[in-house]
Amino acid sequence: ILQTLNVIMMAFLSCLHFRRLPTLRENISVVLALVGVFLMVTGGTPSHMLLSPQGLFWGIGAAIGSVIYTILPNRLIVKWGTIPVNGCAMLIGGILLSSVSHPWTASVSLDIYGILAIIFIILIGTVASFTLFLRGVGDIGPVKATFIGTLEPVSAAFSSFLWLNTPFCLADFFGFICIL
Repeated sequence: ILQTLNVIMMAFLSCLHFRRLPTLRENISVVLALVGVFLMVTGGTPSHMLLSPQGLFWGIGAAIGSVIYTILPNRLIVKWGTIPVNGCAMLIGGILLSSVSHPWTASVSLDIYGILAIIFIILIGTVASFTLFLRGVGDIGPVKATFIGTLEPVSAAFSSFLWLNTPFCLADFFGFICIL
């Protein structure tokens, strides 16, 4: 949910880049995103913070990362296209992560369903989703793409409510509405 703070960061960077003040629509969006995140994190009770320091750190890190991967490849996408840029980014990220995590040392035994699930996650959940997102960034620009991207954490939280029976209170649902 903290990833939705990328809306605020993107609006701020957009205003800096274009040397202008935020529009009324941007201000309303930023306030609603902040209220929504506040409601989701606190459950509507300010003294009842429902977030660990590690969760706060990684949530803000996710927001910063979202802004970076939305803005950084923009010129490359225009020059080379979405698929080569996405492929190179995943290759570089995979090499860097492998140098730290050493996945070849892990012992994993999977049945056919496990293998199919991993293939699905790789092709649909990673390659297709990032390729389509970066295509959208190229088509509509990073600011609008970031606003639309706020649906991702909300849909993930709502899906966990529907399929995993994760409990949510009324404040959580108001937070969803504000973020949307």
